[in-house]
Amino acid sequence: METTRREYPGSLIHPHKIFSVGVPSPPPWPEQASESHSVPKQMQTSSVSVLQWKPTEQPLIRRALIKLQFILRAVHKRKIVWPVEDTSTSSSQSPNDYMMTLLHPITDIFNQLHSPGVLKEPMECVEIDFGDECQHICAATFVAKDFEKLPKVHPPIVLCLPCDLFDAEGEISSRLEYALSKALALKPSTSYLIVYNLADIVVFSPPPIPAKANSPGHVYERASTTDPSQALRAITTALLIRSLREDCLYINAPKYFPDTAIHLSGPRLDPNAPLLPDEEVFATHHRHSDFDFVSLICDRARRHQFVRWKEYIVQMVSKVVVESGDVLRSVTDGGGTLRVQPDRCPVYPYDPSELPEDTRAHLEAIRRELPLAAAGLANTLKRSETFSLKIDGVVSEGNEYSISTVYRCLITSIDGLPISGSAPPPLCVKLFDDRFQRIGALDDEDETWFDYVLFGEAYVWNEGAVYEKLELVQGTVVPRFYGLHKFALPDGLILCGLLLEFVEGGDLGSQESMKNFDAERIKQMIKSCRHATRVLDVADVCQRDWNTGQILLHTTPTSTPHHQLDHAVFIDFASATQTYDIDEPVLLDNYTGVFRVVMSWAYSAGGDAGVDLVWEGFGEMDEWDPNDFMMRRRREDERSVDIEAPFLFPFVLNEI
Repeated sequence: METTRREYPGSLIHPHKIFSVGVPSPPPWPEQASESHSVPKQMQTSSVSVLQWKPTEQPLIRRALIKLQFILRAVHKRKIVWPVEDTSTSSSQSPNDYMMTLLHPITDIFNQLHSPGVLKEPMECVEIDFGDECQHICAATFVAKDFEKLPKVHPPIVLCLPCDLFDAEGEISSRLEYALSKALALKPSTSYLIVYNLADIVVFSPPPIPAKANSPGHVYERASTTDPSQALRAITTALLIRSLREDCLYINAPKYFPDTAIHLSGPRLDPNAPLLPDEEVFATHHRHSDFDFVSLICDRARRHQFVRWKEYIVQMVSKVVVESGDVLRSVTDGGGTLRVQPDRCPVYPYDPSELPEDTRAHLEAIRRELPLAAAGLANTLKRSETFSLKIDGVVSEGNEYSISTVYRCLITSIDGLPISGSAPPPLCVKLFDDRFQRIGALDDEDETWFDYVLFGEAYVWNEGAVYEKLELVQGTVVPRFYGLHKFALPDGLILCGLLLEFVEGGDLGSQESMKNFDAERIKQMIKSCRHATRVLDVADVCQRDWNTGQILLHTTPTSTPHHQLDHAVFIDFASATQTYDIDEPVLLDNYTGVFRVVMSWAYSAGGDAGVDLVWEGFGEMDEWDPNDFMMRRRREDERSVDIEAPFLFPFVLNEI
């Protein structure tokens, strides 16, 4: 075998886009190579075994590609260097060089996406030399030091032949039969033989050695494809993955749902310290973080006192902690305690260049005037140490399970200086108060009961981290964000919260939300929801609790008389997740969540016409999306339809 390393210019690309990059067209076979499609005389005298190959009853190709698709989608946020292929020189290449041009980049996928425990030395694509008598058989396989230590790893062999692969009767041609025999003589345990003649592809699967009782024998499957060269690269990659040991993670596709949970642990308070009286705990504990949860887990009496405290809060304290006219004294950025910590930064930044052109155009069209900037207050607030807010009513109490309440407010002073001039624009303050979290009945035998206890400080930071990442789209599909702060209530209680732009408009759950919209305006709003969903996906932000209250419907006046621009504004990211560890990526299912929410509006308020507009206007899943779900086209339909992303390899037509 001859190992050939090739250097070529490359560009960064997401793994799931690799197989949509065009490949060079195949060159013609040299005239002397295609003169005869029969086995040469010297080959006829060679001793080769004739194997009885038969079409497979268990499709190989589609299943292998589906597995490859799953893996590529699992790592779709990562980027690898991929060659920029020169399509102008393919016609001058030999078939052997052309085949290697197609196969060499496959190793780049594995060499850049493998787990740390494997491929200490890179995987390589190598040519196979069958000798002078087989000079017109081009062959290659994949090698790595790892494979030498793993006896069950048998990478596929790729053969390129200058002949028809089947005769007029549909039988395997004699030249192909000979090439298969030569390959198996060299590597009897090879997992797959992929045969290509620049026009057709056939995958041959010999039985394992030693043979198993349920082995189908020597079987093959012909590839049905509209682009044989692209298909060769994809099928070879898929079958290479299939031939490798899954536990070695040659492509490090992490699990979305870890097998283990993390429980609170560590030093507890002095176990000999006496239990405080309930009255003292009720008076001095104002948030979940005032309790030592390690002690709660270890001490039954303290656990039950925590439950009694929760019951006291529900009975004695109103969730609406401030009223219209109340003034909140605020510490900007919580005095620095609420800023994002360097060791807690998301892995993937928001890259607007990854948005499709129509989404970028939508964002520019709906961009709103910045309320504080227009009043000349934005920079002053950002540089401040303290400021005051006057409450102007409740915007949303949330549902019975939420830990936040949103109030309309006005800034009345910054660093002790009253706001002068025209009235400041209305804003929203979102206060997090975990005292009001509803928790199920205590189970003394289940430590995981505490896994469901929320901490307001964590949720306010979580939501702020989302807005910070989405800074470039604030004032479009999300509100303008004015930071995380600590707010002192009139009774002295201090809560963490966010200061946000106040966006006029009802939420999607309101029966009046689109009551007077014509079909075109409804469709425009539905498309806006899809654009906003795509922004979150590109930013690697996933909302975990989609509901109709998280989608505001806002109408922006335009310069055109009697014309308004309707669009969606997404809010409430306290439960949203991002990727903070490359090995624990977020499972982005915003499409599924938003589609279901928009469809629930259509079912309840839009009627059949609204349902049809959702199906028409929301659009299909993006190709990287790993999720699929089922939904009825109409509420009264008995059957549901499958909703899934387009197949990553549309040029391969084989079915299961």
